Amino acid sequence: MPLTLTTPLQTTKPIVKQEIVQFDVDLVTMSARLTLANYDADGTVVSRTGGSVSLIANGLPRFDLKLYADIKSILYKLAGESGMLANGTIS
Repeated sequence: MPLTLTTPLQTTKPIVKQEIVQFDVDLVTMSARLTLANYDADGTVVSRTGGSVSLIANGLPRFDLKLYADIKSILYKLAGESGMLANGTIS
């Protein structure tokens, strides 16, 4: 009886879109950890992937320092409004 080889069945649909669904920024280590949702053509999440990236390149920040300051200011505002800060303001 002859043996016939066929291509394996694809068990997952191809990823057509990725979206950052979670991230953490560490200003002490100047790094960010990202989690991405991977979507198929039907809009279904087929997997999640993640990793860390440095916010420093060649010894310099990868973005303008004002951007970091603006983001940090917004996060302090949100933390104060939600009662996370001890006295509700930045010291």
